[in-house]
Amino acid sequence: MRPSSRTCHLLEGCILLPMSTTPHRDLARRAIEEVCARGDFANAPNFYSPDFHDHVNSLEYHGLDGVRKSVSLYRSVLPDLDIRVEEQVSDGDRVASRWVARLRAAFPGAQIAAVGFVPQSPGARISTRERGWNAGVLSTLRDADALTFHPYFQSGLAGTASLRSVRAATAMLLAPALRWGEVRASALAGLSPGMRAWLTEYNLFDRVAPAHTTWAQGLALDAYSLELAGDPRVAQADVHALVASAPFGALFADRGGLGFGSDASAAFNAPRGARHSTMRFGRSATGVAAAALLAAEQVESLSEGTARVRQAIQNGKARQVLERLIIC
Repeated sequence: MRPSSRTCHLLEGCILLPMSTTPHRDLARRAIEEVCARGDFANAPNFYSPDFHDHVNSLEYHGLDGVRKSVSLYRSVLPDLDIRVEEQVSDGDRVASRWVARLRAAFPGAQIAAVGFVPQSPGARISTRERGWNAGVLSTLRDADALTFHPYFQSGLAGTASLRSVRAATAMLLAPALRWGEVRASALAGLSPGMRAWLTEYNLFDRVAPAHTTWAQGLALDAYSLELAGDPRVAQADVHALVASAPFGALFADRGGLGFGSDASAAFNAPRGARHSTMRFGRSATGVAAAALLAAEQVESLSEGTARVRQAIQNGKARQVLERLIIC
């Protein structure tokens, strides 16, 4: 009778709960209205599995204690939150509950997004459910402002590539423009008129090439950020992550910020060379590059800035900068 694993994030428009027996819809409705809205944690075991696993940006919550922590987090921000399910649909052992209209009535200024889908990379295996996800959501969604996406990009380099090679570095700096073209042609092309895209996570995500924690990552991220900012459909873009260690942090979480020791980061190909100690909350290459982009005052417009970045890379003028800054 309980969900087998997880729910969508609260403020993303729906909660999708896997169920094993009837009444599916009543259980889904009560999970939202009693636990999520009112914080009735005594009833949580009736709706959530001990294997519950939820992500809230960089935070992760597990089990029934995770339900309490996750719900308490957003109720601390919205203590008067009132959610009532407006409509439900079911398909097999899954139930989708719509409560966007009720949330907007309680908080007129709130902006609300539903979860969208974008392929991780060209040629990635896509299930039938994923292929039709965006169209299905948009066909039933009402009163929402945007779809959320996590459009990470890859370097496009081989595992043996060296970023000391200007050719490899140039190819990596062109990768963001290629990736953004794919995202525009797939996820963004299907947006309804007036609907915006919220890019709630993006960064380099490459488990093949030794590109993470290098200056090339920071510079490529800047190039990608210019691409995103130049698209009027993108209303929000959040680099993942602000404070973390390798491979994603803009600010180092600790003195071992260049290490790849955790279970998650160990799956990435670390660059060769010594691992220098880092300063907690000091800027990584990603952080330095992002700060430079934010501080730029000489760019007349984002679209013109994007064009100049592309041209500089293509005509080789980035060579001296790359040779000075890229470390492996």
